[in-house]
Amino acid sequence: MKQLTLLLFLFLYFGAYTQNGCSTCLSIEEALERPEKVTHLILKNQGLDQFPEEIKHFSQLIYLDLSGNDIQTFPEDWEFNPILSEINLRNNIGLMSSSFFEFAKNMIQLEIVNLENCNMYQVSSRISLIKSVRELIISGNKLKTIPQELEMLPKLEKLILSNNEIEDIPYTLSNLWELKYLDISKNESMKLSGIMNSISTLDQLHTLLLSIQTDSCNLSKYFREISPKRVEFINSSFVRIPSPLFQNPNIKELRFNNCSFGNSTEQNNDLKKMSNLSLLEFFNCSSLPLLKELKNIDELFIYNSDGLATKDLIGLKTLNKLNLSGQQVTNEERKELMTSLPQTEITFAPQIVDLSIPPNKKSLSSSMSNNYSVNSNQGKTIQLQYSHFTIPEEAFVTSAGEVYDGDVSIAIKEYSDPISMFLEGIPMIFDNLGTTEIFGSNAMIDFRASDSVGNELFPNEIQPITVELIDRQPENRGELFYLNDTTRAWERAPENNLITFNNATINLKHKIDSIMAIPDHQLVNIQSIPVILRLRSKTKRLDPSELEFDIYVNNDLIRNGYKQKYNRVYFETNFDQQFISRHTWKLDTIMTPDLKNKLSEIRRNQRLPRKKEKKKRKRTNYIYSSRSLKNLSIVPDFDKDHFVLSFDYKNEKVQLPVYLNNSTTNKKMIDDQHKFYIQYLKKQAQEERYRTRINAAKAASLKHYAEISRLSRIRSISYSRLPDSVRNSYNSMPTTSESLIDRAEFGLTRFGTVNIDYFFKNPPDYFVAMEESLINTDKDSIHIPNEVSLILPSTNTYINAPAQYIPYYTKQKMLVLFRSDEENIHVGKIVNNEWVVHSFSINGLSSKSIKNKILSFR
Repeated sequence: MKQLTLLLFLFLYFGAYTQNGCSTCLSIEEALERPEKVTHLILKNQGLDQFPEEIKHFSQLIYLDLSGNDIQTFPEDWEFNPILSEINLRNNIGLMSSSFFEFAKNMIQLEIVNLENCNMYQVSSRISLIKSVRELIISGNKLKTIPQELEMLPKLEKLILSNNEIEDIPYTLSNLWELKYLDISKNESMKLSGIMNSISTLDQLHTLLLSIQTDSCNLSKYFREISPKRVEFINSSFVRIPSPLFQNPNIKELRFNNCSFGNSTEQNNDLKKMSNLSLLEFFNCSSLPLLKELKNIDELFIYNSDGLATKDLIGLKTLNKLNLSGQQVTNEERKELMTSLPQTEITFAPQIVDLSIPPNKKSLSSSMSNNYSVNSNQGKTIQLQYSHFTIPEEAFVTSAGEVYDGDVSIAIKEYSDPISMFLEGIPMIFDNLGTTEIFGSNAMIDFRASDSVGNELFPNEIQPITVELIDRQPENRGELFYLNDTTRAWERAPENNLITFNNATINLKHKIDSIMAIPDHQLVNIQSIPVILRLRSKTKRLDPSELEFDIYVNNDLIRNGYKQKYNRVYFETNFDQQFISRHTWKLDTIMTPDLKNKLSEIRRNQRLPRKKEKKKRKRTNYIYSSRSLKNLSIVPDFDKDHFVLSFDYKNEKVQLPVYLNNSTTNKKMIDDQHKFYIQYLKKQAQEERYRTRINAAKAASLKHYAEISRLSRIRSISYSRLPDSVRNSYNSMPTTSESLIDRAEFGLTRFGTVNIDYFFKNPPDYFVAMEESLINTDKDSIHIPNEVSLILPSTNTYINAPAQYIPYYTKQKMLVLFRSDEENIHVGKIVNNEWVVHSFSINGLSSKSIKNKILSFR
């Protein structure tokens, strides 16, 4: 599945064009040319405020990207393509999860759902409708809790809840039987004690990401029982690293990302005890522990971290691999490490990395120019696909500085993606006070002007041309840069050449009216916590097997749960289940091997750590519960003269024939069972009365929190999207129905190549190498040049790097482009850990044809 996903999405942000249409399309219009061929549709940052109805025409669609739009609700009673496997709704501010889950319930093959950064305050209980989901991303929202119905997703393997406001997660996590990857990091107020107890039962969990502050909470004991193979701490500080991390035999890989450490004596002693870890990683850490105390570590990875003393590494004789590719190490330190650790495979950063991209000798993108003619005394407005130019009168001057009077020829190029920038040979680095920075482009153009005989014209700073560009990376605020044609180096625009970012992209009044019309239950999720039940069974040699139930309930929480005026979490009473649990039962059936295995499985999967179980019996609380049984009930079977006891376990209902284990004679047994059932009916009636009271409290709470949620959504939209002039005035909000796209506006004070850039601060996961020569798909031998270009489509970035040291991003789509001569371009990618290189000649091809040719290789 991983290999298939890599192949499908390697060119995720570009279309794969053919003569008869595209399979990966970047617009609805383009996709409608041959709708039956469309498999990937990318409608990112297009200002959509409604779900496009045209999508119903794409019967083969498996990937849909609607990120960066303004979609809040989804069509009702929509018969949608059932083969869709992934949908990306990231950065749709105010998206209604209840509307989406209701909409997606018929997508029986939907496996990946991305709801990141949607400003959601709650996740609807309707999440239980998407049974097929395997990966769920809800990070970067404002969640304080997750719905209990999350446990009803039987196939969920990956859950990302990072960067929210979650305070606590009840036992719901412990019922996610197939969960392999859990990210609960960057939730500053989270009570990790309950979380750690819940995940202690997750046998399939492989990777856990979390944030802790051990200054305020001692969590060492909670790391003894967890079972993930890999644990990663993010944005954490440690006075002392919890020693059970080193002693837990399940944990084999440990990673610290953006963490800081103390150097206490106790911590140094703990480092000596590392015996189970095989991999230890430090990324972007502000300080490091005393690494010379490490023992028995197979692999150590240190990247962009402070406080590393190479002398501390010399004594680590047991290391098999040492990766220092992200650290600055002097030549002397290199020699010392290689001499001291001859048996260790050591990876250093390259000593010389030339990130400059020289201009191509032959321009590959001249046909990309858009040519216009304008009279300098009349001005003109020019609208291109990604840019808009307002040219006033007398906007041009000659080389002598005189205002030009006459016809002007204008040539404009738009660079909408990194392939276009590569074809033009545009460098994407900047010398920032001696530090080489890599650019990621928000938007880029090239604007040239000449007079009627071809002489170059220049901008009139008194009458500047106004440029408005679509901001392709609105989450990254860029600066304005001009490219020096002579030195091929970027120069910052003067301070008076400012950019205005126009983010009033939403029809706010329309949005607010739609928010006010949303029903309360779609805005707020009221969570109910049931009483926890655990089954205990034992088999005697002569007597039938006995069943007993332990019930865990905090009376204070139950008693106050429905009395509190406003509460988003309510605790059910379950008097009828408590009544059943007080009795001991005997099975009225033969103990078959299947039944014996089923009871053993239930007991095993309900286990609690021994120390916690002892504590549990003294102070009961739902947070410390193990996996639970649900809906315990009993019904008399008059024909067979026993009760049928039933409960829900995992996704099945277990039914067992039983009778009370408190009688000696047949008559006494019948009387006791009769009395028991009469009392059980009374408990059911009592439970119903309490449930009525709790439901009334829920209704009041729902109305209260719905009001808060509406105001929060309105505030988040208006404050994040409106300019200052209208931010504080509801009446002045725009009333137009047009939904605009994020744009950047500035005055053009220099002609040439202009870039709105941000510095690309994304360190690679590791580095890969190309051999000096490779065989391409045409069976020709290719000589690999010293430098190649790495294209990252999703970030509008490309990087020039040595062919033997190419940055690799596991979560980025990437292409490697290079030219062996002026006539051929080569496209490389990694498939099944091997390089695959495609080659083609550019003779007779336009720049658009070259780009499409690159995109055709899969």
